[in-house]
Amino acid sequence: DHVDNRLHFLGWKSPVYEYLGAADIYLDSFPGGGGWSVYEAMCLGVPAVVFRNIYLQIFNHFDWSPSFDFFNIPGLLAERGNFEQFYQLVMALIHNPEYRHELGQRGRKEVLEHFSDPQRMVNDCEKVYLKVLFSKLER
Repeated sequence: DHVDNRLHFLGWKSPVYEYLGAADIYLDSFPGGGGWSVYEAMCLGVPAVVFRNIYLQIFNHFDWSPSFDFFNIPGLLAERGNFEQFYQLVMALIHNPEYRHELGQRGRKEVLEHFSDPQRMVNDCEKVYLKVLFSKLER
């Protein structure tokens, strides 16, 4: 039941999608994680286990994980620095292929819904611009 022989650390690779598509689980890096590769893995239906970002600390680009700013999938999200919880999330995915597939498909759906609607994205951006503009004008 040991998984060491199933872990593969590939480093920087191109073409990344061939490797991501063959993965069972994507493990985000720490302390600087949450990059675009998390979304790429999720788009392919690969569940990505990440650490939450802590927004109440001073910004540090060496210690952040902003990927799940848009999503909240509890089975994929560990508290920042809680390696025991991260481990438990990964083990649950390893030992339950149906659960792993379910979370992979849920992540894929959420990423595609969020990033694949340009009209909605432009509208949301314009709302932010207008909110900032009006708040400045009111002053």
